[in-house]
Amino acid sequence: QTLSSEHNSCGSRQRQTEMASASVAVGVLHPGKMGAAVARCLTAAGHRVLFASEGRSGTTLKRAIDAGCTDAQTLGSLVRECGIILSIVPPAAAVTLARTCFDAGFRGLYVDANAIAPATTSQIHTLAKSCGAQFLDGSLIGPPPTKQGTTRLYLAGSQAHATMVASLFASTHLDAKIVSTESFTDASALKACRMPRRTMPPPPDTMVLSCLCVCY
Repeated sequence: QTLSSEHNSCGSRQRQTEMASASVAVGVLHPGKMGAAVARCLTAAGHRVLFASEGRSGTTLKRAIDAGCTDAQTLGSLVRECGIILSIVPPAAAVTLARTCFDAGFRGLYVDANAIAPATTSQIHTLAKSCGAQFLDGSLIGPPPTKQGTTRLYLAGSQAHATMVASLFASTHLDAKIVSTESFTDASALKACRMPRRTMPPPPDTMVLSCLCVCY
């Protein structure tokens, strides 16, 4: 295969990934302060974002609507409509939410962006594989993304899935970076290193690599 044909092939795969990410509906569970700010990044970029209002407070409902999200009402409806789910919940709820989504029939790409330990991430990854869903590890470093240069979403998992999710946030206030395509826990490992949550600007890549070395 010639260099030109390889370049064309790579360009074709990238365009296919961008087209796929542009057409898929994204579920955000749940739109708290961080989740709503992440959802606003997606809706501002033209993506369709859903949330489930069932069992949520009026404050959460208003926050999600203000972020441009569509109310699927129930988790079951959201699972049926979305190809990607972003889990942004308190750490103690991460495994339960993942299991609930998979039990409800979700078989798309599940992105866990919670501040959980790598061992917990592995548990959710195993749950996803056992039911035929896809999984991507994520880690949010920084405050709710309301302006550029403050917050990063680190991603770890398959190249195709990480690239697709990163492309969702292109030109938004959230800087999505792929930290690993060989491990499904490296993004969570960054949180385990206790990197400053409100670092401004986000930590340089050299610090990220050093942090991963320490974690392992």
